[in-house]
Amino acid sequence: MVLPIKFARVVSAGRMARTVRVSLQTQTYDSFLQKFYPSSVSHLVHDPNNSLIEGDVIRIIGGHRVAKHVKHVVTEIVVPFGKPIEERPPVLSLEELKQIADEKREARRIRKAEASGKEIGEKKKYVGKINTRIMENKRKTIERYQMALGNRQALGPVKEELKRMGLEGMDLKQELKELRR
Repeated sequence: MVLPIKFARVVSAGRMARTVRVSLQTQTYDSFLQKFYPSSVSHLVHDPNNSLIEGDVIRIIGGHRVAKHVKHVVTEIVVPFGKPIEERPPVLSLEELKQIADEKREARRIRKAEASGKEIGEKKKYVGKINTRIMENKRKTIERYQMALGNRQALGPVKEELKRMGLEGMDLKQELKELRR
């Protein structure tokens, strides 16, 4: 998926940490007058190194959600205003931004694993409603089988049910431990 690259002018900088407001010039069509009119749209753009100044013309790309209202990220300063680009912190490339996001995500995953006391690679398996009912039926059938082991008359129907569920010949004690988790 190729994201559209847009050119915008920085309207407000330095009031929010690592975020600037930009104005994107567009045109709207009036169908009654059959004429285009200039209009502008404002976006909040993520600037990781605070390298932008009001008046800069920049290139932005959407699809990088940083906060609730910040959905764009700066990719390049096209026309600087005021200070030259060499005197400012560098603008990060998309690969560098992705690497930083991956590092933060990994650190957050490690923190959560340490707080919950689980292993780092261990994830909780999602089981839907239908699978939950199937697992519950398997567990009940295995428990009935264990209770019916002494009674030959009750053992036949339970064995047939195990066969129908595909549990015949399995280690039922191990399967029951797995289902109780």
